[in-house]
Amino acid sequence: MTPRAWTWSATCLCVMRCCAFSGVFVMRGGPQPMEKAMRLETTARALKGAMDLMARVVPKRATVPLLETVRFDGATLRASNLVDYAEVDLSCVRAEGKAAVDFRPLAALVRHIADDDTIRLDAGAQGASLSFSGGRYDLPTVEYGEVSLNAACDRPVNIRPKAFLRGLHFCSPFISTEATRYYLNGVCIDGGKMLATDGHRLAAYQVGDDGADHGRPIIGRSTVGLLASLSGLSAMLLNDGATAAEFSLPGMRLQSRLIDGSFPDWPRVVPPMERTTQKVTVERKAFQRVLTRLQSVISYGGVRAVSLAFDADRLALCGVGSPNEIVGREYVDAAVTSGVSGESVVEFNPRYLRDIVRAFDGDEMLTFHVADEDSPIRVTGEGARFAVLMPLQPWIKERALDALHSWPREQRAA
Repeated sequence: MTPRAWTWSATCLCVMRCCAFSGVFVMRGGPQPMEKAMRLETTARALKGAMDLMARVVPKRATVPLLETVRFDGATLRASNLVDYAEVDLSCVRAEGKAAVDFRPLAALVRHIADDDTIRLDAGAQGASLSFSGGRYDLPTVEYGEVSLNAACDRPVNIRPKAFLRGLHFCSPFISTEATRYYLNGVCIDGGKMLATDGHRLAAYQVGDDGADHGRPIIGRSTVGLLASLSGLSAMLLNDGATAAEFSLPGMRLQSRLIDGSFPDWPRVVPPMERTTQKVTVERKAFQRVLTRLQSVISYGGVRAVSLAFDADRLALCGVGSPNEIVGREYVDAAVTSGVSGESVVEFNPRYLRDIVRAFDGDEMLTFHVADEDSPIRVTGEGARFAVLMPLQPWIKERALDALHSWPREQRAA
């Protein structure tokens, strides 16, 4: 079987792409002919585990064929998508030589071999062959080359690993997808807090007690998704300049290119607790059901906003349609308010509000801290995390207050 050719023009293209990424990733030396055949002997279970980890890094499509491979270097497996660079140590009986084997067919084949079966993988200039009890398959290879993250990560960041992973899950829905403000396309570590924002809402999660200045590194969206899909994180290291990070996981080392940008001065948009004197506390699941029902009419009139109308005793939620008409209203019996002396109406983007409520999954109660109708609100649950949401300009304040006023009468009618 003839291996796919990797031309010098493709090499130059990859080098140019790597240089565009702030000089973090480098590809060394172009194609490197193998000095000797690669031979590997292990179990199907061990290779399956390694392939499962590599599947999160190897891109499905790449302009450079080498990136679609898993590179065997003795007992070490490597893969990269030019943002994340993963190394996995494979438990094996025999491992020698180097080879770059197409990832997809190899992973698909190993998935259907019995876990206890012994696998032998041999690769040379003409391709690779995988043998096991009763079968042999020929697999494509490409010329071996080194793709590495040119960064020495030796500055530890003091994090609580379990809190770090929970923080990734909490903050990821708030990551921006806007290309122009690329510095919002990730999660920022600022002191002991993990933060994400898209300019309309912000999430903050306490992940450690480290008050040291690490340069406020920003972990990109793809790396956040990768880390959130794994477990067992034990350490995080940064390089000088905070342009790259290394994460230690069971059987895996992951190095990632960080976003080269400055995260916004987030404390400026977080309302101080002393200003948010009005508090509305709700049972999260019941509140989420109300939001779901209001949003269910999007296809039948178009809900443009959700308003929270409340006073010292009551809370009403109204779905606002176009043109500025209430298309649904519900009353929250179990809502508890404090510090509220008059009547207030705060309106929000319904999708943003729903995402915030979902992010507090697992908490029984939610509290909305309100300063006034025009200022951002702070949403807190039961742990060391909070979210901030910008309100919309009020469209139907008087109608929302009418809905609030009708609450006792409709309750009696029910």
